[in-house]
Amino acid sequence: MRYMSEEPRGPAYPLWVRAQTEIAMRGWTWSRLAREASVARSTINNLRTQPRPPQSSTVISVAAVLGIPPAEALTLAGILPGLDAEESRIAWGIQRAAENWVEGQSSDETGA
Repeated sequence: MRYMSEEPRGPAYPLWVRAQTEIAMRGWTWSRLAREASVARSTINNLRTQPRPPQSSTVISVAAVLGIPPAEALTLAGILPGLDAEESRIAWGIQRAAENWVEGQSSDETGA
């Protein structure tokens, strides 16, 4: 008999754990997450045990739906190297600046 703890864990296992926490807080199922992120349910399952990192586009889609910052999600998925506290703070600042810039561009286009 094979227990869950004996299953091999892929490099994206930490992202799968974070997603598990996020969907539990929302009362969602794995199928709902897959639907919201526009990815196959099997793709979500593969985050746990697949021996290679998932595609960046998959990680970004899942992260966007769950409100996980992209850099954090890519790190959790084993795509980006881990950041120390200072690097994480800088990355967060860059991300906020980029989001503000995009919002400004949208406002300019709509005339707001």
